[in-house]
Amino acid sequence: MDKKKLGEKAICPRCGGSGFIEIDDGGLLPRAVRCACMVKRQREEACAAKIVETLGPRWNLLTLDNYFPGNSDKNRLAVRAIRNYVAKWPRLAPQGAGFLLYGESGAGKTHLASACVIAILQNYPDTNALVVSVPSLLRRERLRFSESSGREKDIISAAANIDLLLLDDIGAEYRRTAYENKEGSDLPRGLNWLEEQLYLILDFRVQRRMPTILTSNYSPRQLKKLFSERLQRRLLEASTGIAMKIEMVPAQLRPDAKRRNAIYEEIFSGGDGDGRD
Repeated sequence: MDKKKLGEKAICPRCGGSGFIEIDDGGLLPRAVRCACMVKRQREEACAAKIVETLGPRWNLLTLDNYFPGNSDKNRLAVRAIRNYVAKWPRLAPQGAGFLLYGESGAGKTHLASACVIAILQNYPDTNALVVSVPSLLRRERLRFSESSGREKDIISAAANIDLLLLDDIGAEYRRTAYENKEGSDLPRGLNWLEEQLYLILDFRVQRRMPTILTSNYSPRQLKKLFSERLQRRLLEASTGIAMKIEMVPAQLRPDAKRRNAIYEEIFSGGDGDGRD
């Protein structure tokens, strides 16, 4: 049996690659209709466009298939849980099921959470999603209020109403100010505003059972030190009480280590420079 050349696209046997087939339904002339292959291709293109709009042009670097869990049992458990979450999305979504991924910066939380969103968009194309970091969301909301032109979109409303929301890096906006606050004292005015925006989003979604995925550098116990009790409750409900720790994979074990080392050697090797400034 002959093997197809790498990259060679199979030609549809029904339409010969034209995307249309002729149907003779008794009229004067055959009627041209879209072939199933064209319908499938258009759906795939629409899905890809939606993913690019949601996660940016480098989305293909953030899939479940190219996530490397290393030797961490916790990372492998998280991958299995997310695959189950995607497979059971039609049952879980109406229940508002979500989860929290936490761990130190660079551990791969955003990769895994984004990969979950991508897989859902690919398998359930009628779903709409929004992926946004909490600091960016709050910055955009402040800009909207300061913009006299009104061109800035209402990001809070968009986050509250989207089918699937990924709130990335929750707690980042509190890193300096909140820990400086004395225990039991009121939050500074700025943090009161920040917390109110998060509460509005999560409360709206929890009340309507809309799924939310969260990531944070802080553990659930640390988040309790940052947020008020009412926001803590909404975070717990939004994540369905599911918190998975993502562990850092040593740089030398990551699949891209060889590529990074090659770049390093290319830049810092002796070479034959031309001496130009």
